[in-house]
Amino acid sequence: MNKEFRRKLVHILIGLIAFLFIYFDKVIVSLIIVFLLSSALIANKFPKIYNYIIREKELRLGLLLGVITYTSSMLLLTLMFDPRIASAGIIALAWGDGFASILGRHGKLKIHGTKTIEGSLSMLTFSFIGSLIALSIIPYANSIISAPIQLSFYSIIIASIISSLLAAIAELYTEHDNISVPLTQAISLSILLNLL
Repeated sequence: MNKEFRRKLVHILIGLIAFLFIYFDKVIVSLIIVFLLSSALIANKFPKIYNYIIREKELRLGLLLGVITYTSSMLLLTLMFDPRIASAGIIALAWGDGFASILGRHGKLKIHGTKTIEGSLSMLTFSFIGSLIALSIIPYANSIISAPIQLSFYSIIIASIISSLLAAIAELYTEHDNISVPLTQAISLSILLNLL
């Protein structure tokens, strides 16, 4: 198993944090993410700890930029958004971006730089599936940015399709997708769910 595959596997599995909202409130989930972020910041002083998943560029810089931006994005989503929307953003980051990298790597149809149509379709598909799941099973909690308490099946489908498409575009064209993907998914979902 090569390093990049291991990295993306960890990337995908950490996204399971999104499902903690089923059992715990925002405070507990935030504390778990703060623990992960703190661990990353401490490990930043000892990057060899993450040697099995760290990219060579990060190792040279001595900075775990990917891990720090990933956990920071999850924390921001958790603090700001309704847990259903935060979960959808976390899953877009974890599953969408993770599978886009794994499946897109073997893609043949280049679309932008090294990105492939296969990767972008994977991003869109897994973000959409994650959004459907999150909006259907994660409980509502009042937040700074919320959606209506009751969501119709129609609004979930339409909002999930459009927000996942926007997240796929963000993944395709932005360099720091650990930030752009989850925020694009969450912001567009919250706007769409409030409009539909």
